[in-house]
Amino acid sequence: SLDIGNDHNQEEIPSFFNRRIGESAKGNGLKVRSEGVALTGRDEELSLLSKRASCLRTDQYVGSVLIEGDAGFGKTALLTTFLNDFHSAFSSFATALCSNALELEQEIPFHAWSGIMCSYFGIAHDDNVGISKHKILSHLADTPIANLYPLLNPFLPFKFDDTEETKAMEPTGRYLKTLDFIVSLLSQGTAFDDNGLILVIDDAQWCDSSSWNLISQVNMRAQNVMLIVTMRQMEGRQNVSHYKSLLNSPTT
Repeated sequence: SLDIGNDHNQEEIPSFFNRRIGESAKGNGLKVRSEGVALTGRDEELSLLSKRASCLRTDQYVGSVLIEGDAGFGKTALLTTFLNDFHSAFSSFATALCSNALELEQEIPFHAWSGIMCSYFGIAHDDNVGISKHKILSHLADTPIANLYPLLNPFLPFKFDDTEETKAMEPTGRYLKTLDFIVSLLSQGTAFDDNGLILVIDDAQWCDSSSWNLISQVNMRAQNVMLIVTMRQMEGRQNVSHYKSLLNSPTT
């Protein structure tokens, strides 16, 4: 865990992830803004992030990095600097997918993962629903999980009708299967390559409990994935138990 204190760059960078459509660090590039502010005094933290990302070259299980601190203490500036250096250092073997949790949506299940999953399938903001569905179905075609695509509904700005397989699932079983399904997808790389993944969830203090559960499952089980979670201090907030579980995980 990186505890970001208030003794360094305090320029707060605007949120740079779209609510529904995350940007991939491949293709059009990850859209981040540094507002011209140089990050100073964070060499140790940047080195830790870089070393953990480099593990995607060789290690099957990479785990998570937790970046926490109060508003204005430089969490997003640190993350922005790391991601702006992404192409030259890591893009040959890893792809970055990003999303952010929102205060107004903190009761919506899995909302903090929607940007990541849209980016995973290459769903763009100007795609119509038919094109977006085709991208997902084409990726899943001829796989053992081809009939599970309705489990993606909580992560998407549109809905699939249930298949016979998903219609037969009772609620608890469907929820657990959704967690397994997403972990399996992320462990395979994106719909476009089999690179390792660097997944970023910003402002995780606003995550709903389902988003936290998926964070935990990805942290513990996803292969070829590095998870970066940024957040303000969680004491006294909802879902603090999920935060403590991630903080104390041997893979964080």
